[in-house]
Amino acid sequence: MSQPLTFEEALTKLEQITGQIEKGDIGIDEAISSYEKAISLYQVCREKLSKAEIRIKKLTSQMKEQKSTEVSLDEEEDKGQKPMPF
Repeated sequence: MSQPLTFEEALTKLEQITGQIEKGDIGIDEAISSYEKAISLYQVCREKLSKAEIRIKKLTSQMKEQKSTEVSLDEEEDKGQKPMPF
């Protein structure tokens, strides 16, 4: 069994297939077969992009939460209060 394609590999193959189909240098049977492969590659790309988007949203949310906590601690220190130990 082969390793899953990276996003870049899938995109490169998708671009190659698209170029072949657009040139029209292939027969109808090969074009249909290539189109089926392109659909599969497109799905791989969409899945990987979706997963990347979810990870970025989580990281951004964590960063905002951390920054909010830091600001809150700074405000307590400015008031002369000791921050709550966690």
